[in-house]
Amino acid sequence: MTTDFVVTVRHGDTNIDQPRTVKYRDDLFNLRTLEKLEIERRYWEARGKELKIVTECSIPRVLAKNVEWLHPYRRFQDFTDLSDLVLSLIASIVMKTLQTRNAPLCEITISLDDELGLEGGTCLAITRHLLANRLLRVDMLKPINPRVRLILLN
Repeated sequence: MTTDFVVTVRHGDTNIDQPRTVKYRDDLFNLRTLEKLEIERRYWEARGKELKIVTECSIPRVLAKNVEWLHPYRRFQDFTDLSDLVLSLIASIVMKTLQTRNAPLCEITISLDDELGLEGGTCLAITRHLLANRLLRVDMLKPINPRVRLILLN
């Protein structure tokens, strides 16, 4: 048995670990699942932590879709062979352009790919990387759609 993830939250100068397990809501009606959850709960209770259950009902669908779209781009090594320096330079251009141009995301990134002589899709991938790592911030409860303007948060 395992805990799906532990969220570490900074509270002042301390880090607080919050264990979470992910289950489908319907599985919570299964006796064997409940027995395993009770063992897991007791494990965390003995360590002074409160286990919480996350179900598909706990996570807004739009947020889940956005995370699903961004997650593969979290580590730039997984989608490009650009050097750190080149990626950083392109990323700064992408960030500045997204902040100043009022156009759909795909239009901006296609234009930047052309202007910078990059393979098609490179600037969109870098944008996804920047979003996945919160270097660009958006309201994750609103759908990210490349065909419309990306509204950035401060």
